[in-house]
Amino acid sequence: MHLLRAGIPIAKVNELLDKAEKEGLTSELKAKYDSLPHHAGECTHCGACLSRCPFGVDIPTQMDRAKEVFGK
Repeated sequence: MHLLRAGIPIAKVNELLDKAEKEGLTSELKAKYDSLPHHAGECTHCGACLSRCPFGVDIPTQMDRAKEVFGK
């Protein structure tokens, strides 16, 4: 699982965000997100993750979106 320095489980956050955006935010998705040890709102936008992502994902932007959807 890919992590930022803050310990955010990037892959899991992205997976839950994708589901929430496609299917709508359900209480089950929110509970899964809330149970993560760290959340998107902890992202400091340092950019250290960008060079590590093999898929070229703009991770800081994804973390912003996740924070908007999940509230933290």
